[in-house]
Amino acid sequence: MQEKLRILKLKKARLWSDIESLAEVNDSMFLTFGKTEAEIMKLEKYIIRDTINPLDENN
Repeated sequence: MQEKLRILKLKKARLWSDIESLAEVNDSMFLTFGKTEAEIMKLEKYIIRDTINPLDENN
């Protein structure tokens, strides 16, 4: 899971670099960037929920 998160963050950084370097950016690049960010947020939320007090019987 951590490896997938790392890969997504690298993808996001690469996309942002591409967006910054282009004079004109098409909508699909922003869409891909947004989807990648959403995947990162979803995975981070899952990791946090999974690691919050795993010994607590109420979780």
